Amino acid sequence: MMQYSKMKDSGVEWIGKMPIGWKVIRNKALFEEVNERCEANPNLPLLSVSEYYGVAPRAEKIAEDEMLTRAESLEGYKVCHKNDIVMNIMLAWKRSQGVSQYDGIVSPAYCVFRRKDDAPIDMRYIHYLIRTDRYADEYKCHSTGIIDSRLRLYPDKFLALESHVPPLPEQTAIAAYLDEKCATIDGIIAEAKATIEEYKAWKASVIFEAVTKGLDPNAEMKDSGVEWIGQMPRGWSRDKINRIYGIIGSGTTPKFDDAKDNSGPINWILSGDVYSGGDITEVKNQIAESFLSEYSALKIYNPPFVVIAMYGASIGNMAISYISGCVNQACCVLGSPRENFNYAYYALQALKSHLLSSALGGGQPNISQQIIKAQWLPIPPLPEQTAIAAYLDSKCAAIDGVIAEKEALIAELETYKKSLIFETVTGKRRVC
Repeated sequence: MMQYSKMKDSGVEWIGKMPIGWKVIRNKALFEEVNERCEANPNLPLLSVSEYYGVAPRAEKIAEDEMLTRAESLEGYKVCHKNDIVMNIMLAWKRSQGVSQYDGIVSPAYCVFRRKDDAPIDMRYIHYLIRTDRYADEYKCHSTGIIDSRLRLYPDKFLALESHVPPLPEQTAIAAYLDEKCATIDGIIAEAKATIEEYKAWKASVIFEAVTKGLDPNAEMKDSGVEWIGQMPRGWSRDKINRIYGIIGSGTTPKFDDAKDNSGPINWILSGDVYSGGDITEVKNQIAESFLSEYSALKIYNPPFVVIAMYGASIGNMAISYISGCVNQACCVLGSPRENFNYAYYALQALKSHLLSSALGGGQPNISQQIIKAQWLPIPPLPEQTAIAAYLDSKCAAIDGVIAEKEALIAELETYKKSLIFETVTGKRRVC
């Protein structure tokens, strides 16, 4: 790593030392807020801003069945142009800002800042600078609000802050260097993520084959009479989930009162806590014991039990809970199966794709308890269930190990990328 030979005190405590030749300039000398509004039917793309990717066309970042915007009219939305800063002032402390590469329109709740004509800055450099964690931390310090969800970085506060400003040619060189290095890192990350998806697909295939066809490749087969199962060994039977599991239930969301102790001691499992194929060993949310007497739908389930997310972003995900607790209404609990617990859970995982295809609704699909109860699972003799579960435990552990290695690589690369950007844009690393 090349370093600058001479450093100086920037005169700003949170910026600290910086290379000789660099300046500290207040944002109000570099940018100005613009408030250009669009008409009802603008011929411009709707843009979104995110802590993950900066500014991008919203149509590229939403699911196919998600509405582009819930607003009845886009009239009054703000116009931004290429090289403008777009900032979600409610999430500036989480890096939800960036320099746009597009002409477009953004939410009226966002702020748009434009480079002043005489400002000695390269906006590609600025994009990297304002999205560093150090700058986000400073934005948080100057945001108004009591709790994180209420914080706002108002324009006057942003414009009153300082920024690192290297000589313009150096900014351009830094931006070009980071474009190249980040593209390389992002390519490796994308490749690792694609490999993870391949391993997940392989794992699902291994589970499906073992659960529906068994471990004996020479076993005589028969038609199961269930479309998703297809052929299964002749000695197997089938049964519905509502006859396999002794406990099938759900929960609710109590009405929280600030005057009530909502912090425990009962674990409250939400659909967002459910990661397909994972385990639940702890949760972020707890509820007061008094809620049990107020809400008949709230019951404490004792582990181990299976939780299936019935709607929301986690729809179809399932996990085994090894902690006791209540669930909200988006979760279906399956407990005390009369079959081998681990085999029955693998059978549920094999069912997932079919379960998702059975979901009701359009924009907000859901899997009801009735749909879950009515599903068929293949039932081998109990000794065979035990053997299949043991085989899958071993096989899936090996696959999960490879996935964990790839995920660790991704985390390491993302950390390195953030460090590389920070060190480069703040003068800790020299690129030219």
